[in-house]
Amino acid sequence: MKPNVNYMGMKRFFNVTLLFAALATGLLSCHKDPTAEEIADRKVMVLYSAGFNSLRNYLQTNIRELTQGFVPAKGTGKDVILIVSKPYDGSFTRETSPVLIQLYKKKNKVVLDTVKTYPVGTILADPATLRTVMSDIGTMYPAKGYGMVFSSHSTGWLPENIYGNASIYSAPAPSAIRPSTIGQENNYQDNVYHSVEIEIEDMAKAFPYHLDYFVLDACFGGCVEIAYALRSVTDYIAFSPAEILSGGFEYTTMAARLLQENSVQGVCEDFKAKYESQSGINKSATISLVKTSALGELAAYCKELFQTYRSQINAIDWESDQVQTFFGGDEAWFFDLEDILVKAGISAEEKTRLEEILAKCVVYKGHTGQYYSSIDGLHQIESFSGMSMYLPTVGNAFIKNYYKTLSWNQNTSLVN
Repeated sequence: MKPNVNYMGMKRFFNVTLLFAALATGLLSCHKDPTAEEIADRKVMVLYSAGFNSLRNYLQTNIRELTQGFVPAKGTGKDVILIVSKPYDGSFTRETSPVLIQLYKKKNKVVLDTVKTYPVGTILADPATLRTVMSDIGTMYPAKGYGMVFSSHSTGWLPENIYGNASIYSAPAPSAIRPSTIGQENNYQDNVYHSVEIEIEDMAKAFPYHLDYFVLDACFGGCVEIAYALRSVTDYIAFSPAEILSGGFEYTTMAARLLQENSVQGVCEDFKAKYESQSGINKSATISLVKTSALGELAAYCKELFQTYRSQINAIDWESDQVQTFFGGDEAWFFDLEDILVKAGISAEEKTRLEEILAKCVVYKGHTGQYYSSIDGLHQIESFSGMSMYLPTVGNAFIKNYYKTLSWNQNTSLVN
């Protein structure tokens, strides 16, 4: 989840007409088939803005920021920026139609051109919708490469609706329903509130084709469980092990980084710089860039270590043993992967080997001195390997049984 925390320099207003203006523009749009040469050189960046939730204002601001950076000219046939979003009409009880928008410049003016409208009430935080939209994009915009920036709420690998359900939550339930997994949408049926979400393994199956990169602008995404689940979906994943402040990534430079420079690392560097320049609780950032092709070697070595040190891992008390965390309060789900194994007592040689393999996976990592939790404020960062992981000594039988279904666990047997 992204906490609603302000930070210096961010414009905090909601352009309520932005997406509806795009809808009106779309009535005039037309689509020209690209040439073979254009397709061979075309890169498509998709901003999947799943913000029909408490983040709607911030995600709309991110879209506005995107329009202020690099925007390709219409008709070049090369770079393409697409935005998937669902307009908010003043109340979550009023369902609207999600739209697919192409962002381009025409005569030096930025245009938000709606190229497709989906049925009223379509939920973006749904793997079926994700597959449909990406299939449409592949058909409408054939290209040599595709990448996605996914922005919404998230709580990592956890199952849908784990928060707010006291019967399956091992710690005291939070006072309000909070989203889990990747993506979240408010939905009302027969005047009853539902929080609709995507579980990570379902998301991994939803993509109809391979991505060059996947930037996850959502809290707690930077866990090995998510990275491993998406290893066959994308070449690179950029994400944060801790919460992301509500301003999200740096969108004014994002399109230039991804389309002109082909630099996902640049996106990560801009994210870190954005929050490093702040002060107080706003100076909070953790960011990692993972090369997915190296995750198989990491899984194989972790499986060896988990087997050798199983009793030690299962004896860790995260508080007394001071394992590096990336959460707040009693939400004990996200711990530094390497620090878990260090606290379990791996040898110096094993630690060196682990770090060598992690360096192949985590090709960039950065953080501020502390990270912010919306529950209890700032926490010190002492260890940072670039990815978090579940610690089996927390959680009840429900959590452990669910964790067994994750592909990371099936290939490493952390929980057996």
